[in-house]
Amino acid sequence: MDYQIGSSCHRQLTNGKDTWSARCGESRTPGAESGSGKRTGRKVGTAPRPDSTGAFYRSALYPLLGRINAYLVRWMRKKYKRLQGHKKARDSWERAIRLRPGFFAHWRWVTWAPAVW
Repeated sequence: MDYQIGSSCHRQLTNGKDTWSARCGESRTPGAESGSGKRTGRKVGTAPRPDSTGAFYRSALYPLLGRINAYLVRWMRKKYKRLQGHKKARDSWERAIRLRPGFFAHWRWVTWAPAVW
């Protein structure tokens, strides 16, 4: 195979075709030029990029974080006998959130607790 060095990035064969191949940006492995998520045509440089913040929407976590709050309310009611009633536990929960808004990291997103505790 006879080739000429066209640039520092890729090489050209004698028939004029270059030897450039697309590579995956994360794993550095060779990939197909027009695989999934890659555009062909004029706007090749505007291919969609993966989300760097995570694989889920924040709103998809709200039910889970609310459930964690329900476990916290249940723990509070078992630990302190004076909070065994629902209304007293609810008042204590709202007071705790108001006085210590950053006590748990997930309270920045969800401060409510489901009524299933």
